[in-house]
Amino acid sequence: MLDKFVQGILYLVAALEVLLALRFMLRLTAANPDNTFASVIYGLSRPFVQPFSTLFISPTFNGSLHILDLNVLVAMAAYMALLALFLGFLRIAFDNN
Repeated sequence: MLDKFVQGILYLVAALEVLLALRFMLRLTAANPDNTFASVIYGLSRPFVQPFSTLFISPTFNGSLHILDLNVLVAMAAYMALLALFLGFLRIAFDNN
């Protein structure tokens, strides 16, 4: 049962990382935010990036069209760190030795 729970958590965090990576790539490549696909990606990822949104001023290129969104990269690293801490906690809590 615990293995299935851990697999589910890993799947959800992997899906979140893919979503955030898509957001990063869309902003870096100056994707049209009015496009349906881009709009959905931005909308779904917004709550996960919001806590980090004012951490850094993201550099822009080509007249502010291309955005190197450092805050998304920090969010991705933070969620991976939280996953590692959570999995470590589970290992400690459910260790049978």
